[in-house]
Amino acid sequence: MNKTQQYPERLCLFGGSFDPIHNGHLILAQYVLNNLDIPRILFMPAYTPPHKPLSEGATFQQRYEMTRLAVGNNNSFLLSDYEIRRKGVSYTIDTINHLLEECEVKDLYLLIGEDSLEEFMTWKKYDKIIDKCTLTVFRRFFRERKTPHINEEQIIRLKNPIIEISSTFIRECLQTGKSIRYIVPPQVEDYIQKNRLYLS
Repeated sequence: MNKTQQYPERLCLFGGSFDPIHNGHLILAQYVLNNLDIPRILFMPAYTPPHKPLSEGATFQQRYEMTRLAVGNNNSFLLSDYEIRRKGVSYTIDTINHLLEECEVKDLYLLIGEDSLEEFMTWKKYDKIIDKCTLTVFRRFFRERKTPHINEEQIIRLKNPIIEISSTFIRECLQTGKSIRYIVPPQVEDYIQKNRLYLS
């Protein structure tokens, strides 16, 4: 994608390391489409996430390719390589500014987990993020957690099903020779096996 890529005026940004992407990510994205008046989800693999280290099992290009394979058969799912082209640390505020100013998105939603919301005050220019988009928070826990210093009226809390799948769990399965069938899309599983990712 180039800098002039146009998106719908209303868009939901779903960023992350996707190391690797899995069925839980896709189920969550579809839940957002089903329950909010948003026509498209934009998957944005982070080049260098600021808040958690990447594994050494896959390069950015491989994480991007797995994400492309996972979302490619759903016309409501979009994918951007903006953060790999930008390089450096992938600060959310920079990506938001790109979408609003260069891609002419008018109504932007940011999809994050409850665990990320708990540390949201440590994000770069978190107050500007709240001003510029709607925080859309998905459940990671079975009991809702209130977050100090965040006005609940400024966020949307989803009632999504809690799916106990994580990229860490998938990597551990691969390192111990266990199957990841039904945990990731078949095309992603084939790519991982073909490229022998996450084995060390």
